[in-house]
Order: sequence, then structure tokens, then C-alpha cells
Amino acid sequence: GLLERAGDLPPATDLAVVSRDAPLHVLPALASDRGATLRTGDMARVVELQGAWARVAADGGREGWLDAAALVAIPHD
Repeated sequence: GLLERAGDLPPATDLAVVSRDAPLHVLPALASDRGATLRTGDMARVVELQGAWARVAADGGREGWLDAAALVAIPHD
């Protein structure tokens, strides 16, 4: 089903658009290792929030922490 394809991610209710290029970090800390960079206009699903950080999952298996200020939430009804 849908959940199996999405792995263990929650339903797609907390979607956001990346408003500026932002690197994904392994941990919610600036000094942590960086992974992929999300680009302006990318869609991401917010999995968790911690302080100024958001843990997100994006297409292509990209997942990690970024500055929550780089995200613009997509309202859902």
C-alpha cells in the first residue's frame, strides 16, 4: 500500500517548499556532517521539528536536518 512505498514516513500532511538552497545535516547542529542540498523550489515533508531545525524527507531518498526558516509550509485543508 501507500505506507509501504513511503517507508515509515508519516502521511503527506506536513509538506513544505524550500525557499532557498539549504544543506541537509546529519544532526540538528551546524557543525554536523552535511549531506545533500535541497534547492529552492524543492518539496520536502517535515518529519520532526527541534528548535530552529526541521528534519525533512525529500525525493531521491534525501533526508536530514535543515534550518526550518528555509521552509515555507504548504497549507492543507
